[in-house]
Amino acid sequence: MLKTFTWFMVSFIVMLSGIASAHDGIAHHAETHNDMAHFAAHTLMALPVVIAVWLLVWGAKRFIAKRAVLRKRG
Repeated sequence: MLKTFTWFMVSFIVMLSGIASAHDGIAHHAETHNDMAHFAAHTLMALPVVIAVWLLVWGAKRFIAKRAVLRKRG
């Protein structure tokens, strides 16, 4: 249970840090004047957010499943 909660919190923090650093200057990218390069830069910025959301959903599903099993046991 503690392990699941830890994964949940880590995923949440990674997701928030990815959102915060995407466009506020922390992970700022230079102007490329090229749409494909700009798209690639934003894709790389969004990658940690996507991974964090996936981990968050996976952890929540796992937590709910474990909780259901524990309820059935009594």
